[in-house]
Amino acid sequence: MPPSVEEHLRRIMPAVKDLLRTIEELEDVKSAVLFGSVTRPQDFVVGVSDIDLLVVTSRKPSRRYYNSRADDTEINAVVMSGEELKEAFERGDPLAFMVYRSRRVLKDDGTFASIAASKPEVTEHTLRVLRRSVLAALGLALEAYLLGSYRKAVSHAYHSLRHLARYKASLGGVDADGFPLSDAEVEECLAGRARGLFAELAALRRRRDVSREACLRVLSETIKVASLELGLRAPSLLAVERAIGRRANVVVVREVGDSMVVRAEVLTPEGFKRIEVGEGYVREIEDLFD
Repeated sequence: MPPSVEEHLRRIMPAVKDLLRTIEELEDVKSAVLFGSVTRPQDFVVGVSDIDLLVVTSRKPSRRYYNSRADDTEINAVVMSGEELKEAFERGDPLAFMVYRSRRVLKDDGTFASIAASKPEVTEHTLRVLRRSVLAALGLALEAYLLGSYRKAVSHAYHSLRHLARYKASLGGVDADGFPLSDAEVEECLAGRARGLFAELAALRRRRDVSREACLRVLSETIKVASLELGLRAPSLLAVERAIGRRANVVVVREVGDSMVVRAEVLTPEGFKRIEVGEGYVREIEDLFD
């Protein structure tokens, strides 16, 4: 019988603390805070959910990200100075909303508590980051799908709609206390087609085996929902698959004018090429991120 979420998280915690000790050997750590689904066991899914750790230092860190893996779970630490975290709160960075509303403090000399006492507010930066995040997660979903990792693709599509719900809530004037975090809160922020799709994605990512057909269907629908909600034209998943096939090395989704485009680095007999797939066209490009 697979372990419960609570049992799994208890088993993972020594690895989290080992990663924190590694960071402490290199940085002057003031605070360490867990955030994300690890603080909401009802939303954590063993095998697909990551553990997110915010580490606050006294000065600008020498390295921004640290990662480890334990028991089939990624542990991702983001490191920033107290001043940088304060600026994130002032800018209205989505990270500030997440740690403001839900966190588990592992260590704090008062640095984190003093910063998190202030309430972040929605800004143009908030909206810009959330909108980009919808597309970034969708790109990861497409990449996983084309590589045959269907459960992972579903999980990334689920995160794309989470970002979309937060974007819509932020556009609607939500404050920090109402910023949607849990699956129930996210679903409440969505309506109609988007709400039903999110509920399906949340359920599907809990399955150990996800078929290609099921993934194709929900990922196609995610592209349609995201493009409609963002007011963008987009290619179909079948068009993307025809153009890229299984040759993709990297896949990203970008907003270009009034369109959502899919860009990929693909292996051809002549070597690697970069292509862009938009609504009704495929063309070769120089840079995936330009």
